[in-house]
Amino acid sequence: MSGKYQLPCQCGQTIDIRTTQAGEVVGCANCGKESTAPTMREIRQLPAAASTSRPLGQKKHWSTGQGILFASGLAIAMIGLVAASYFGWYYFLANQRAVKPNFQDAVFQRDLSTIDLVESWKLWASQFRDFEFTSRRTPDYIIIRDFADRLGKYMMIGIVATILGALMAASAFLIGGKSTRAG
Repeated sequence: MSGKYQLPCQCGQTIDIRTTQAGEVVGCANCGKESTAPTMREIRQLPAAASTSRPLGQKKHWSTGQGILFASGLAIAMIGLVAASYFGWYYFLANQRAVKPNFQDAVFQRDLSTIDLVESWKLWASQFRDFEFTSRRTPDYIIIRDFADRLGKYMMIGIVATILGALMAASAFLIGGKSTRAG
């Protein structure tokens, strides 16, 4: 039993009421006229209202829209997860390489005023011969750091896509589907 009863209205329609509405003023959805609900005992004498819940043996099926929403949400979530994983891995690797060089080598710790001309030539040839003093090239660690920052942004886009896709797939469960009789 649904707990709702049908109170007849003067327009010929019925108003669904509960026993908890005994003595209250209720309105008809058809004509808008207000009626006073009878006592609890009298309400229980009225015919029972049709149940709005699904009877046993009825299965709920997804509509086409729900299926499309679920499938597209799942696809977006998977693509976002793959993208976040891919860019996250390379973000991790790039951040390991983006370390500022440490110029505390033995070359820079030596007192250059104490070495002779031949020794200074060997030092320059081994360390600085290929260095172009006129170039304004961006250091590698800065290039790698900027690349890592870009990868981090792509990774965040992948995470957001994963969350949005999962929300889309979950919302397919919240939208009502079609009820069909099993049999």
